[in-house]
Amino acid sequence: MSPRLKIAMENLLIADKAFSRVLDEEEYADAVQNLLEKVGEVRAIYEEELSPIIVCEEPG
Repeated sequence: MSPRLKIAMENLLIADKAFSRVLDEEEYADAVQNLLEKVGEVRAIYEEELSPIIVCEEPG
């Protein structure tokens, strides 16, 4: 696992813990938004770093 992905996943876990401590509706909306942002970051890094690289050669 790359350092960037590891940090992003750690940040996601922190956001998840914060989400579980939400007390009111305003905090809930902020926590949901933060959690979604962290999931997006992990997904983007995963796709960038771990997806297969396709190399196309020019014909002829």
